[in-house]
Amino acid sequence: MNIRRVTPADLPAFLAVMLAAGMDPRSAWNSTTVADLEKSMSGPHSGGFLALDSGERPSAASAFAPTPTTHTR
Repeated sequence: MNIRRVTPADLPAFLAVMLAAGMDPRSAWNSTTVADLEKSMSGPHSGGFLALDSGERPSAASAFAPTPTTHTR
């Protein structure tokens, strides 16, 4: 098993996994497109997506976001 960042080529499979996860029908994920995911990956301060590979293709996926930092003086 290998955990890695999702690449743009993985996005259709990533979206299929997320939609097949049985999320609440009211979830915004149900209207998410591959183009939306591409924007999420490339924006400033964006997080990304992780894939768990079990051979030649991803078998699980997750999203992550950077942790905001607080600067004090």
